[in-house]
Amino acid sequence: MMQSSKLQVFQKITVKLLLTLKWNKVGNVLPAKVADIIKHMFNTKQADDRSKGIMEKYLRPGNIELYPQKINTEIWGHLKKETQFKDIDSFKLSEKLIKCSYAVMSLVELLLKSKKQDKKSDDKDSSLSSGIKTGMDALSLLGHIVQDHNQIRRDSLKVDLNLQYKKLCNPSHNTDTGSSKWLFGDELGKRVKDIKETNQVGSSVASGSRLYKSVSRFNSRSKPFLSQGNSHYKRPPQNQSQYRFSNKKYSSHQRSSYNQNKKNQSEKK
Repeated sequence: MMQSSKLQVFQKITVKLLLTLKWNKVGNVLPAKVADIIKHMFNTKQADDRSKGIMEKYLRPGNIELYPQKINTEIWGHLKKETQFKDIDSFKLSEKLIKCSYAVMSLVELLLKSKKQDKKSDDKDSSLSSGIKTGMDALSLLGHIVQDHNQIRRDSLKVDLNLQYKKLCNPSHNTDTGSSKWLFGDELGKRVKDIKETNQVGSSVASGSRLYKSVSRFNSRSKPFLSQGNSHYKRPPQNQSQYRFSNKKYSSHQRSSYNQNKKNQSEKK
C-alpha cells in the first residue's frame, strides 16, 4: 500500500515537472505595447458587446464548410433541461472558436496576397512566408481544439441517452461530421437505424447462444435410460454372497446361524 501511494506521488511530481519544462520554453520578445495589449486581452474579462463586434467582422470563406455545430433536433428533445442549458454555454464557446478560425483564415489570405505582390516572395525565409506558416499552425491548433470541444460536448450527453444509443457519442461514429452544422452529422437517422439493426442481430445471436446452452444442459441431464440406471442398478460383484449385509449391522454369529438354517431347509427338500 505504501509503495502504491509513493508511486502515485512520484507520478504527480513527474507530470508537474514535465509541464513546467514544457511551458518554460520561450520565443522572441514582442514589442512592449503589443505585449501589454495581449496580456490585457487574456487576463481581463472582456465585455460581450466587444466580442460580438469582433465576431461579426469575420465571415466564413465561401469554399470552407466550418460551422459551430448544434445538437441534432432528434436528440435535443430527449435531453434534460439541465443538460440543454449546459450545452448552450458550450455552443457559445464553439461560436467563438469558429469565428477565431475565420479570423486566422483571413489573416493567412492577406499574407498570401502580400506575398504575391512582394518582389522577394521567392525567399522562403521572408517574414511573409513565416507569417503564413504561423497562421497555418494556428489553424491546425484551432482545428484540434474545435474537434476536442465537440467530442467533450457529445460525451456530456451520454447520461441522457438510452444505453443502446450511447455509442452515437463515440469518436469512431463521428469521424465525418466536421463539415456539418449538426453535432452528430447530417445522417443521424441512418446511423440510429444501423445501430438498431446491429443490436437486433446481436440480441438474436445472444438468444440463440443461450438456447443452445440450455439445450446442452438439458441433454447432459437427460441421459438414456440405460446409462441413467447404471448408477442405481449395479450388479453385485461375483465374490459377494447373494444377500448383502452391509446395510444392516449383523454379527458374525447371526450370519452363520442364518446360513445354517438355509442349508438345513435345502436338505429337507
